[in-house]
Amino acid sequence: MQTVVRPYEVLIRWRPDGTISGAHVVRAVLVLDDEGNILSSSLLPAEPAGEAGADFPLAEALTAEIAAGLQHTRLTEG
Repeated sequence: MQTVVRPYEVLIRWRPDGTISGAHVVRAVLVLDDEGNILSSSLLPAEPAGEAGADFPLAEALTAEIAAGLQHTRLTEG
C-alpha cells in the first residue's frame, strides 16, 4: 500500500479587462493498494498557483500565455 499526492485541479480567475487576477491549485491525496487501485482519496487545501512548484504540471495543461500570466500574478499579488 502507498500514499501518493497528485494534481487535481487548477482554478483561475480573470478580471473584467481579461487579465488574470489570481489562480490556485488543488492536489489529491490517494491511498493505493499494491496493484495501484485507489482505496481512498481526499483533497488538500487550495494553494496559490505560483507556489505550486515543479511537481504541479501547469505547463502541460495551460497555454504559454496563461502560464506566463500566472507567474506575473504571483509576483504582483499582495
